Amino acid sequence: VISLSQTLDTLGLGGILITETSDARLARTVRDNTAAKNAEIYVLHSLQSVTDAKNTSYLSVMEENLRVLEAVLG
Repeated sequence: VISLSQTLDTLGLGGILITETSDARLARTVRDNTAAKNAEIYVLHSLQSVTDAKNTSYLSVMEENLRVLEAVLG
């Protein structure tokens, strides 16, 4: 956890990526151990997480993941 937190600080990263099945505890712990304690936690999705949604395609899920990646990477 400390190593991950230090990496966020060193690289000046403002976001942490998790998968939709994560409960985000580890991500919150990493964030809380950074100097700024303000990194956003972003969720990446797979089709498994949206199988109950109507008209959801693989492409639309990946386009949303691309928006998340663009937000994290700036």
